[in-house]
Amino acid sequence: MIRDFRSFDGGGEVACDLCIAGAGAAGIALALAFEGRSARVVVLESGGFEFEQESQDLYRGRSVGQPYWDLDATRVRQFGGSTNHWGGMSAPLDARDFLPRPWVPHSGWPIRRTDLEPFYPAAHEILDLGPGGYDPAVLEPAGGLLPLAPDQLAPRVFRFSSPPAWLGQKYRSELEAASGLEVWLHANLVDVELGADGRAEAFVVRDLAGTRARVRARLFVLALGGIENARLLLNCDRQIAGGIGNQHDLVGRFFMDHLGVSAGRVLLTDEDWEAAYQLGHHPQAGGHAVQHALAPGDELQRSAAILNSAAAFGGVTYERPRSEGYGALHDIKEGVRERRLPDDFGANLWRVVTDLDGVARGLWERFDPTTYLVMESEQAPNPDSRVRLDREEDALSLRRVVLDWRLSEIDHRTLRVMATTIAGELGRLGVARVQLGEWLLRDEVTWPDELTASNHHLGTTRMADDPRRGVVDRDGRVFGCDNLYVAGSSVFPTGGFANPTVNLVALTLRLAEHLRTRLSEPLPEASGSVADVR
Repeated sequence: MIRDFRSFDGGGEVACDLCIAGAGAAGIALALAFEGRSARVVVLESGGFEFEQESQDLYRGRSVGQPYWDLDATRVRQFGGSTNHWGGMSAPLDARDFLPRPWVPHSGWPIRRTDLEPFYPAAHEILDLGPGGYDPAVLEPAGGLLPLAPDQLAPRVFRFSSPPAWLGQKYRSELEAASGLEVWLHANLVDVELGADGRAEAFVVRDLAGTRARVRARLFVLALGGIENARLLLNCDRQIAGGIGNQHDLVGRFFMDHLGVSAGRVLLTDEDWEAAYQLGHHPQAGGHAVQHALAPGDELQRSAAILNSAAAFGGVTYERPRSEGYGALHDIKEGVRERRLPDDFGANLWRVVTDLDGVARGLWERFDPTTYLVMESEQAPNPDSRVRLDREEDALSLRRVVLDWRLSEIDHRTLRVMATTIAGELGRLGVARVQLGEWLLRDEVTWPDELTASNHHLGTTRMADDPRRGVVDRDGRVFGCDNLYVAGSSVFPTGGFANPTVNLVALTLRLAEHLRTRLSEPLPEASGSVADVR
């Protein structure tokens, strides 16, 4: 059943077995894992079925570190979460991504790739990624793979969801019909009530009009996203100073993203090059698009002390949001395309007229046919790169986010080594020359204007075996709170080279197995049945 919390008459209390906050990729995957089982499940979703500016504004915050996207533009606060604008690009993490790497401080997961492998097939099905694996030899493009030096570079394959699985649309009917399951729309989690023993007793829920309710459960899961999971824990400081799970000041720290950048122009020397390797192109494999890419080999990562990454050919560079005038032109174009007079048409037109240089530059970059070496790199875990709370509050009286995104020397070294290695290999093979960006050739650490983040929010409630090194244990349980769990990419200790979605869904399905086991065990308090709010 799917209900709108705004239609409930006043406050009340509900009892269930499992309460999940968030109906994005992690929350929906977790709910599906309990479909048809005896457990009573309540899923709380902040937004509705469609985009709503009031709900989206709850994401608004400030950025004070390395320049970052506007925070309210990096996620979608509605049923289905950010899968509503997901492009579908996926790959599993490498086995090495889970291991401690002596040259990468704070690296190493408490689990291994083998712990996730049983859950990837179901994650593929949920995300419409199709059957089959990621072996470049099996998915070999026409012309074959390049004879790369295996100790330097390794071929990688990304698969694409076809069509991109927008989970809110895909599973709406199924969740509506599921027995023992209720999804509440416009139900914002604002507090976690703890008992004297430190266990979670209830999620406190309210809508933007002020209607409140308490949801009691045996087990609770936060699946709010890589920034919001940390924000909620930090805001829950009424009973515990500093917030829940923050006894070692780790909640919100280690914020990571994937770095996106153009390393330089590619000058093709072999007219058959793109057909031979198709970097940056999406040939079909069993009806599902794939993209071939290059990653650093294990030996290169060790010898050069770099992180994991992936590189491909692209028609345009990664870039920051273009100038104010170009953005205004984009708004006008979208309005015309939708056959409506765009909002603030006069103001937008004035921005275009007063920023003709920026508009021209944006249009040139948009239609420039030059091929670029486009890179997406892992970021090293850094405790000073963090999410913290601002003084300003949102409409729910929760303190907003301040993001202090910080990069390290190893992040820069990774991009530099990868770019120069790829340029050297392509030159050695006689298929292309790469005109590297000037910033990559300098000894000092400098970042280009077009460096950007990939909107992959990672690491803010990292997983560890030791509470002095993480916020949750290997099962996703918050240290110090026996029945409160966190799902999603915020638990990733490192980011690896791969887009996170298929990995976080597989990790969530592993969590579901653990929660089913826990619910089969007797707990101190009896679980109730799902009831209407009164």
